[in-house]
Amino acid sequence: MSFPTPHRVLLLGGSLTSLSHALVLLTHSPSTSITILERSPSALLHNQGAGVVAGPDVQAFFDKYVKPGRDIAVPSKARLYLDKSGGVIEGSVEEREQRMTSWDVLYRLLRWRVDGMRAGEYWGDVVGGKPQPGDDGPKAEYRYGSTVEGLEDLGDEGVRVSWRDREGEVRSEVADLVIAADGASSKARGILKPEVERRYVGYVALRGTVDETEMSEEARKVFFEKIAFFHSQGIQILAYLIPGENGDLREGKRLMNWVWYINFEDGSEDLESLMTDKERKRYPITLPAGGMREEIWQREKKRAEDVLPRQFAELVVKTKQPFVQAITDVISEENMYFDGKILMVGDALAGFRPHTAASTSQATFDAMTLGEWMTGDIDRKAYREKVLAYAQDMQKQGVKLGERSQFDCRRGMAAMAAPNSSSNNRVPDVDPSRSPIPLSASQEAQVREIYHKNVRNKCADEVRDFAACATNKTFTAPFVCRAQRRAMNTCMIQFATQAEQDAARAEWFATRDLRRRERELKEEKRKEQEKFHKEWWGLDENGKRILNKGPRTEGEGGK
Repeated sequence: MSFPTPHRVLLLGGSLTSLSHALVLLTHSPSTSITILERSPSALLHNQGAGVVAGPDVQAFFDKYVKPGRDIAVPSKARLYLDKSGGVIEGSVEEREQRMTSWDVLYRLLRWRVDGMRAGEYWGDVVGGKPQPGDDGPKAEYRYGSTVEGLEDLGDEGVRVSWRDREGEVRSEVADLVIAADGASSKARGILKPEVERRYVGYVALRGTVDETEMSEEARKVFFEKIAFFHSQGIQILAYLIPGENGDLREGKRLMNWVWYINFEDGSEDLESLMTDKERKRYPITLPAGGMREEIWQREKKRAEDVLPRQFAELVVKTKQPFVQAITDVISEENMYFDGKILMVGDALAGFRPHTAASTSQATFDAMTLGEWMTGDIDRKAYREKVLAYAQDMQKQGVKLGERSQFDCRRGMAAMAAPNSSSNNRVPDVDPSRSPIPLSASQEAQVREIYHKNVRNKCADEVRDFAACATNKTFTAPFVCRAQRRAMNTCMIQFATQAEQDAARAEWFATRDLRRRERELKEEKRKEQEKFHKEWWGLDENGKRILNKGPRTEGEGGK
């Protein structure tokens, strides 16, 4: 089914997901009337610099739709892991380029495109306040202080949306299309699927930023253009550079962004005090920057000095405006309602744990998928399946990463945290199948390769029988060889278990240890050969020839 061009669209929520979808609609259907209903009473202008990974989906969306006219991200060239003493764990450095930006940069650029918020007021001296190409296109209306209260299916007439405005009056309007993009605590989802609730999962993310000029030289060496991690029992922390105030990318003007995951039992006194602000208001999900009580912040800074490597502790202690996010799970099994007149997207559909670094990617992926539907590249069925598949896959991955990181640590991670451990600069012994260290995409691909190889070996007879039957057959093979094919698939399904995946992960870790030992032996051999070479040729430590001048005799070089 092709996309039915709407005359009137209401977007619920005014953050990145909503703005991304609004921009796609404005691009492909410029005559459509679009209004954004945002519950916040004023613009979401934090300038706190919350870090965002600018993944491929984010970059592709901004290149295609936003066209900012300048770079918006800081490059990170490697990932590494620290031990408790602050040393880099041997073998943990991975050369891998990623691009890091901030929530503020993306939000203000989208506002500039969607409803004309002036770019010059944001970019200031960085851009010079000059208009960028294309900022005179069609615009949406952005209404603050609008809290959704009702959704009614009117059949062919559309959907009636009721909301309470900032003056407290209830208003309503009929739209051809409604896009529910109002976040993980979605009011729209609460109306459409009240049984789907957001659930706290036992830990929080304490977050903050520090001016890069305030970092010590020791911290700068670890964090400069790298993503650094530390893991211990019930703790994970990471840090990376992001753009500074007004999106400034210049060295010395940027911010070091850190995220510290800490376990707090639901209902515990420590959690309650952490989520209660200076005015004694208890926040269920996010304690905003500037709201933390001084005695609680002193407690957390002391915790940082006790349990974190000194470079990470330095970042925490130097942070002036920390904020807290309670980590939650939520996902809806459906993204289309009222026969497709309501689309649920982004965090409203599935709230990811931040370990995936994919919340913003989901916003842009969903928006670009809508664009594909609008241009006829895919149909309604494909749109629904793509958006749901992304949400379900990434939500599961986030749960897996979070549980492994916060609750499956073993003695190896505790050893890593011990400041006097004799092996602080070595990869500790861990249960590889439960290792909380997140692997890179290429490393996870290697684990999957081992897993598939092992399953194929265990089903070798069934694979061979199917191959023998299918030889010299084309499209008839699935039918003629259905018995062999069924036997092969049944065998593979039998071994498609978590135990087999854990075994593959363990094998990968064992192979990594072997490769590391081989590198060490090779390095020792190289040093021995280098030493022999220098002794044989009479070279000094710098590889230069040692010349022994003989005694000077009469008549040499003189009268």
